Amino acid sequence: MVLGGLGIIPIVGIVFNAADALFYASEGDAAGAVIALGTSVPVAGAAGKITRFATGTAKATEAADDLVTIYRAVGPNELADLKDVGFYRAAEGLSEGKYFFDTPEQVSNFAKRSWESQQKAYTMTSTTIRRADLPIPGYAVAEGAFYHFDAANMPSGPVQIYTYMTLP
Repeated sequence: MVLGGLGIIPIVGIVFNAADALFYASEGDAAGAVIALGTSVPVAGAAGKITRFATGTAKATEAADDLVTIYRAVGPNELADLKDVGFYRAAEGLSEGKYFFDTPEQVSNFAKRSWESQQKAYTMTSTTIRRADLPIPGYAVAEGAFYHFDAANMPSGPVQIYTYMTLP
Protein backbone atom coordinates (compact mmCIF):
# COMPACT_ATOMS: atom_id res chain seq x y z
CA MET A 1 0.00 0.00 0.00
CA VAL A 2 2.87 2.42 0.72
CA LEU A 3 4.47 1.70 -2.64
CA GLY A 4 1.11 2.24 -4.33
CA GLY A 5 0.77 5.58 -2.56
CA LEU A 6 4.21 6.66 -3.76
CA GLY A 7 3.17 5.59 -7.26
CA ILE A 8 1.16 8.80 -7.66
CA ILE A 9 4.36 10.88 -7.88
CA PRO A 10 4.76 11.97 -11.52
CA ILE A 11 7.45 10.18 -13.54
CA VAL A 12 9.23 8.41 -10.62
CA GLY A 13 5.92 6.84 -9.55
CA ILE A 14 6.36 4.29 -12.33
CA VAL A 15 9.31 2.79 -10.41
CA PHE A 16 7.20 2.49 -7.24
CA ASN A 17 4.31 0.95 -9.20
CA ALA A 18 6.70 -1.62 -10.70
CA ALA A 19 8.07 -2.43 -7.24
CA ASP A 20 4.48 -2.71 -5.98
CA ALA A 21 3.71 -5.16 -8.81
CA LEU A 22 6.74 -7.28 -7.88
CA PHE A 23 5.61 -7.29 -4.24
CA TYR A 24 2.11 -8.49 -5.17
CA ALA A 25 3.59 -11.13 -7.49
CA SER A 26 5.91 -12.38 -4.73
CA GLU A 27 2.86 -12.73 -2.46
CA GLY A 28 1.12 -14.81 -5.13
CA ASP A 29 -1.49 -12.10 -5.81
CA ALA A 30 -1.56 -12.06 -9.64
CA ALA A 31 -4.57 -9.72 -9.78
CA GLY A 32 -2.82 -7.23 -7.48
CA ALA A 33 0.33 -7.41 -9.61
CA VAL A 34 -1.62 -6.70 -12.83
CA ILE A 35 -3.45 -3.77 -11.21
CA ALA A 36 -0.15 -2.36 -9.87
CA LEU A 37 1.39 -2.54 -13.35
CA GLY A 38 -1.71 -0.94 -14.82
CA THR A 39 -1.35 2.02 -12.48
CA SER A 40 1.77 3.01 -14.42
CA VAL A 41 -0.43 4.19 -17.32
CA PRO A 42 -1.83 7.65 -16.40
CA VAL A 43 -5.58 7.22 -17.10
CA ALA A 44 -5.63 3.51 -16.39
CA GLY A 45 -3.51 4.25 -13.34
CA ALA A 46 -6.26 6.26 -11.68
CA ALA A 47 -8.75 3.46 -12.31
CA GLY A 48 -6.22 0.92 -11.07
CA LYS A 49 -5.65 2.81 -7.84
CA ILE A 50 -9.40 2.98 -7.21
CA THR A 51 -9.70 -0.74 -7.92
CA ARG A 52 -6.76 -1.55 -5.62
CA PHE A 53 -8.25 0.58 -2.83
CA ALA A 54 -11.64 -1.13 -3.24
CA THR A 55 -9.98 -4.57 -3.25
CA GLY A 56 -7.99 -3.73 -0.12
CA THR A 57 -11.15 -2.51 1.60
CA ALA A 58 -12.95 -5.72 0.61
CA LYS A 59 -10.08 -7.84 2.01
CA ALA A 60 -10.16 -5.90 5.29
CA THR A 61 -13.92 -6.41 5.51
CA GLU A 62 -13.49 -10.11 4.74
CA ALA A 63 -10.90 -10.39 7.54
CA ALA A 64 -13.30 -8.69 9.97
CA ASP A 65 -16.04 -11.09 8.87
CA ASP A 66 -13.70 -13.92 9.83
CA LEU A 67 -14.08 -12.99 13.52
CA VAL A 68 -16.48 -14.89 15.76
CA THR A 69 -17.73 -14.29 19.27
CA ILE A 70 -17.55 -17.21 21.67
CA TYR A 71 -19.23 -17.34 25.08
CA ARG A 72 -18.31 -18.82 28.44
CA ALA A 73 -20.01 -19.22 31.81
CA VAL A 74 -17.68 -18.34 34.71
CA GLY A 75 -18.01 -18.89 38.43
CA PRO A 76 -17.20 -16.27 41.09
CA ASN A 77 -13.46 -17.07 41.32
CA GLU A 78 -12.89 -16.95 37.57
CA LEU A 79 -15.01 -13.78 37.34
CA ALA A 80 -12.78 -12.09 39.92
CA ASP A 81 -9.70 -13.20 37.97
CA LEU A 82 -11.15 -11.85 34.69
CA LYS A 83 -11.82 -8.52 36.34
CA ASP A 84 -8.20 -8.43 37.57
CA VAL A 85 -6.37 -9.46 34.39
CA GLY A 86 -8.91 -8.90 31.58
CA PHE A 87 -8.35 -12.19 29.76
CA TYR A 88 -8.98 -15.92 30.18
CA ARG A 89 -6.26 -18.06 31.71
CA ALA A 90 -5.94 -21.40 33.47
CA ALA A 91 -6.12 -21.25 37.25
CA GLU A 92 -2.77 -20.84 39.00
CA GLY A 93 -0.92 -24.15 39.08
CA LEU A 94 -3.39 -25.94 36.81
CA SER A 95 -2.94 -26.85 33.18
CA GLU A 96 -6.63 -27.35 32.45
CA GLY A 97 -8.46 -25.77 29.59
CA LYS A 98 -11.75 -23.94 29.27
CA TYR A 99 -15.00 -24.57 27.41
CA PHE A 100 -16.72 -22.00 25.21
CA PHE A 101 -19.99 -21.98 23.30
CA ASP A 102 -21.28 -20.42 20.08
CA THR A 103 -24.30 -18.71 21.62
CA PRO A 104 -25.37 -16.94 24.82
CA GLU A 105 -28.31 -19.35 25.03
CA GLN A 106 -25.92 -22.30 25.37
CA VAL A 107 -24.11 -20.53 28.23
CA SER A 108 -27.42 -19.78 29.90
CA ASN A 109 -28.55 -23.39 29.59
CA PHE A 110 -25.25 -24.56 31.11
CA ALA A 111 -25.58 -22.03 33.97
CA LYS A 112 -29.19 -23.03 34.62
CA ARG A 113 -28.34 -26.75 34.76
CA SER A 114 -25.36 -26.03 37.05
CA TRP A 115 -27.56 -23.98 39.37
CA GLU A 116 -30.12 -26.77 39.55
CA SER A 117 -27.51 -29.42 40.35
CA GLN A 118 -24.92 -27.50 42.40
CA GLN A 119 -26.57 -24.21 43.44
CA LYS A 120 -23.58 -22.49 41.83
CA ALA A 121 -24.10 -19.11 40.15
CA TYR A 122 -22.40 -18.27 36.86
CA THR A 123 -21.80 -15.06 34.91
CA MET A 124 -21.85 -14.95 31.12
CA THR A 125 -18.68 -13.70 29.38
CA SER A 126 -17.48 -13.57 25.79
CA THR A 127 -14.51 -12.79 23.61
CA THR A 128 -13.90 -12.47 19.89
CA ILE A 129 -11.39 -14.61 18.01
CA ARG A 130 -10.52 -15.50 14.44
CA ARG A 131 -12.64 -18.35 13.09
CA ALA A 132 -9.40 -20.10 12.01
CA ASP A 133 -8.32 -20.24 15.68
CA LEU A 134 -11.36 -22.26 16.80
CA PRO A 135 -10.51 -25.83 17.79
CA ILE A 136 -12.55 -28.71 16.40
CA PRO A 137 -15.92 -28.52 18.18
CA GLY A 138 -17.12 -31.12 20.62
CA TYR A 139 -20.78 -31.82 21.34
CA ALA A 140 -22.68 -31.95 24.63
CA VAL A 141 -26.21 -33.36 24.63
CA ALA A 142 -27.67 -30.54 26.73
CA GLU A 143 -25.74 -27.55 25.34
CA GLY A 144 -24.81 -28.58 21.80
CA ALA A 145 -21.52 -27.69 20.12
CA PHE A 146 -18.70 -26.40 22.31
CA TYR A 147 -15.02 -25.54 21.94
CA HIS A 148 -12.34 -26.65 24.37
CA PHE A 149 -9.20 -24.53 24.53
CA ASP A 150 -6.26 -25.96 26.41
CA ALA A 151 -4.25 -23.65 28.65
CA ALA A 152 -1.60 -22.99 25.99
CA ASN A 153 -4.15 -21.89 23.37
CA MET A 154 -6.57 -19.90 25.50
CA PRO A 155 -8.31 -17.01 23.68
CA SER A 156 -6.39 -13.88 24.60
CA GLY A 157 -8.69 -11.12 23.35
CA PRO A 158 -10.50 -8.69 25.61
CA VAL A 159 -13.30 -10.23 27.65
CA GLN A 160 -16.85 -8.89 27.75
CA ILE A 161 -18.55 -9.49 31.11
CA TYR A 162 -22.35 -9.42 30.96
CA THR A 163 -24.57 -8.24 33.78
CA TYR A 164 -27.41 -10.41 32.51
CA MET A 165 -27.95 -13.97 31.36
CA THR A 166 -29.80 -14.78 28.13
CA LEU A 167 -32.77 -17.06 28.67
CA PRO A 168 -32.35 -20.47 27.04
